[in-house]
This record gives sequence, structure tokens and C-alpha cells, in this order.
Amino acid sequence: RNVNLYGQYGARLDRTATVEGRRHPLRSEGYMYKSVLLGGGPVIHLNRLENLWVDRIIYTHHWRGLINDLIEEWSMAVAGAGVMWASNMVFVASPSVDLITKTICGISAIVAGATGVFTLHMIREHRSLGKYAAHAANYFQLYENHATGLQGLSIKYSAPWAGVMWSFGVTCVTLVFYLFSSFLVLAGAHMHVLVTAFLVAGAYVYARGVNPFMHDIRKVAYRIGIIHAPPPPATPVARSFQVSPGDNALDTLVLPPPAYGPGSDQ
Repeated sequence: RNVNLYGQYGARLDRTATVEGRRHPLRSEGYMYKSVLLGGGPVIHLNRLENLWVDRIIYTHHWRGLINDLIEEWSMAVAGAGVMWASNMVFVASPSVDLITKTICGISAIVAGATGVFTLHMIREHRSLGKYAAHAANYFQLYENHATGLQGLSIKYSAPWAGVMWSFGVTCVTLVFYLFSSFLVLAGAHMHVLVTAFLVAGAYVYARGVNPFMHDIRKVAYRIGIIHAPPPPATPVARSFQVSPGDNALDTLVLPPPAYGPGSDQ
């Protein structure tokens, strides 16, 4: 009641409202760039920290909720870092992987391992903190900066998952390049087969034409069952057509010329 000026002029109408006129520092462009590099985690953590730390006041139940959520989040980050470390070590220990891939995977494994160690340190540190508002106030005052506020603390809170994210990204990119290089090596070993197949297909398309070739492909797909609708006929059927749309007389129909055989009179 005293903190929120209950019953007095300028009472705090909301938990995040300030009655002393203290505003949190503006977020600089450099901080926003760091937040993007860390996966957007600093902004998310800073929003929550600034809502809890209003007029340099924090409540006990809010502080305990923050500690529990952070420990749960960091525990999942430790598990993710362990998975990334193990997967990268598989590539490093594989004898069939080239040196460049092993080097990059080794760097990713180091990042994952360092992230796991740092996250375990953060979990142990926050479990040893006090559970009351006075302990929270002392902790925030220790990390609060006059120019940046709690921005440094939000970056520190985002480091565990950012390390896992970067380790995962580096490993995925390395795996893609490794598979692509393996495909190129395999294709180079069987290049004569690919060139022969390309020449045969090119000669067939050139002899048949593009439209008949596509018709053959649709026919094969229909027989296999890939498509359910039968392909249209390859050659058009001879039909009679009207010279004038408004005249339906048979005399106005133009028929195709008759075909004369070898034994005809003409």
C-alpha cells in the first residue's frame, strides 16, 4: 500500500506504471543488433525484467516466478547443448569425413560445450540467490547500469539458447555442404553414365519433338498410376466444322478430302 501510494495522489494504477517518473533507458541500435544475433532473446528477457523492476521495486512472488522460469529454460538449453556436442563429435570421430568438415564441426562442438558449462554455472548461481524481494533488489542493482539499465543482464540471460542456436546452425550448414560435395564426387565418378543418358534423351526429344515427348511422359505416368486422368490424344481427330456459325445446313459443312487408294480410278 505504501509503495503503490494507495489512497494518495498519483497512486500506481498498474504494476508496470511508474509513480516516480523513472523511465528505463532507450534501447540503442547496437543492442538491437546484438539481440538479432542472439535470436531475439535479449529483447524478450529485457521486456520482462523492465516490467518487474519498476521504480527499483520488485515483489517476492514475481522474483520467484522469474527464477523458476529461468532455471527451466536453461535446463532445456543444457540438454540441447549436450545433443549438439554429441552430434558434432560423431562427425569429428568419423574417418570418412574430410578435414574441413571435421574442423567446422569441432568448432561447433566447442561452442556447444562452452554453452553447456556456462549454462550450468548460471543455474547454480540463480539457485543460490535469495528468494525474497530484498535479494532480488540487490541482484538487480548489481547488474543495473545508468546508461543501459538491465540490457547487459538480458544479454547474459539469452546466451545459453543463443549458443545452442548458433551451434545448430553451423552444424546444419556444414552437413548441407558435406552432402553436396559427396553428391558431386559421386556424380563425377559416374559422369559417363549421366552424359550418355543425357545424349540419348536429347536425341529422343529432338526426333520426337517437345509436345510428343511430353505426351509420352504423361502416358507412362498414367500407366504407372501417378496421374489418374488419361492423357489427351497426341494427334487431333479430323472433324467437320461450319463455315458460318449461324447456318446449320449440311451443305455448308466442309469435310476433309477423301483419301484415294492405289486401286482407285483417280
